[in-house]
Amino acid sequence: MSSIPLSADAKAILRQRQQELDRQVQQLHEGIRYLQNEAAERNGDTIGSHLDADAGLTSALSGQSLSKAFSGVNQ
Repeated sequence: MSSIPLSADAKAILRQRQQELDRQVQQLHEGIRYLQNEAAERNGDTIGSHLDADAGLTSALSGQSLSKAFSGVNQ
């Protein structure tokens, strides 16, 4: 299968779009961790430390609202 050559501008646009998608995926993962922790706290459980070690972001989200956790996802 041969690839279609792209101009430098097209490559830059694709690279920028990929970075934006990666950022959105990261925000979704952070929101999921936040919700898992909220559910665990309400149930009296604790989420294993492997979630914190996974990206180290759960504690940073603990004081944020859901809207903040998911802000920018649809931008």
